[in-house]
Amino acid sequence: MKHLASVGVAEMDEEHDEVANAINNLISTRSPRALQEVLEAVHGHFKHEETLLSQHLYQSCSEDGALPGFDATLSQKRSHFQDHRRILDALEAAAASVDSDGEIPCNVIMSIKDDFENHTARYDSSYAHSLPDAMKNAESALGKRKAGSEL
Repeated sequence: MKHLASVGVAEMDEEHDEVANAINNLISTRSPRALQEVLEAVHGHFKHEETLLSQHLYQSCSEDGALPGFDATLSQKRSHFQDHRRILDALEAAAASVDSDGEIPCNVIMSIKDDFENHTARYDSSYAHSLPDAMKNAESALGKRKAGSEL
C-alpha cells in the first residue's frame, strides 16, 4: 500500500499508518486473522475520526432537518460517514465469507486496499487544513478559559 498523505493531525496520521500496516500485512499473509486486524484497525480509526470531526468541524450540523435548504457541511458529513459505513460493511462481509483457515482472495484484498486509499484521498484529504486549525482554535479557547478562571 502506498504512503498516505498527511491530514495534519498526528493522531489521524498514526491511525492511517496503522491501517496501512494492517492492510500490508493482509496483502502478504492473505490470512483471515490479518483481515480481522484490518477490520479492527479501520473500525477504531473511523470511530475516532467521526468523533474528532463531529467535535471540531461538524458541530453545527443539524441532523434533525430543522434548518430549511441545503447544508453543504451536513452533506459533507453524511457522505464521509456513509463511506465509512460502506467500507466497514465490505470488510465485515469479507470476514464473514472466509473460512478461518482459508486464504483471502487477491481481488478482495485489492478492493480493501483501493477502498481505503480512495477514501483517504477523497474525504480525509479534504480536512487536512480545516481540522488541524479547528483543533488548535479549540485548544486555544480552552487555554484562555482556563487562564480566565484562574484570575
